[in-house]
Amino acid sequence: FIEYDASGMQTNHWYHLAATWDGTRESMQLYVDGEPVGVRTDIANINTGITDPSGSFRMGQWAEPANNRYFSGTIDEVRVWSVERTNTELIQSRFRVPPATTGLIAWYNMDETSGTTITNLTPNAGLDGTLINGPTRVLSPAQYASNAIDIDGADDYITIPANPAYDVATGTVEFWARPNALAVGNNMCMLGVRGTGGS
Repeated sequence: FIEYDASGMQTNHWYHLAATWDGTRESMQLYVDGEPVGVRTDIANINTGITDPSGSFRMGQWAEPANNRYFSGTIDEVRVWSVERTNTELIQSRFRVPPATTGLIAWYNMDETSGTTITNLTPNAGLDGTLINGPTRVLSPAQYASNAIDIDGADDYITIPANPAYDVATGTVEFWARPNALAVGNNMCMLGVRGTGGS
């Protein structure tokens, strides 16, 4: 779903990031801290969803063999929606529990205190995540008295099993991130879902 262009970001700074798509365009509207910052147009077909949901949803790594694109930084409050949220909605709920959950497919607040599981807080089954290679839990300012997951950029990531729940024609992905390092042109992946067919 989301890669970043390091040219407009700083290390050790928290950002609320989001991408939305409305089902009629082959592009995503990108937001930083609730403000629109541009449109990413891609060759991939995003308005028909992930038609081959055999690839897992990853945080901190791109789900493609031999092209890991590890992210170095901290991730918190990941929310995946089947509806296109507005910048007003993104701003209003970025520091709190979503006031409405219509269309909320998955929500990971990262507030577990131990173990290797991150729990999906929606009723959708089979979407819990697993910490791989030892990402650590750290305090987060995104929500009061909460945790986040720090990913080392070398081999850490979080994986959620492939699931057709992510096969959406419209949607929003939003989350908090703090990059520890930036490398222009490296296409570090904060969040991604990819089928084996390259969706």
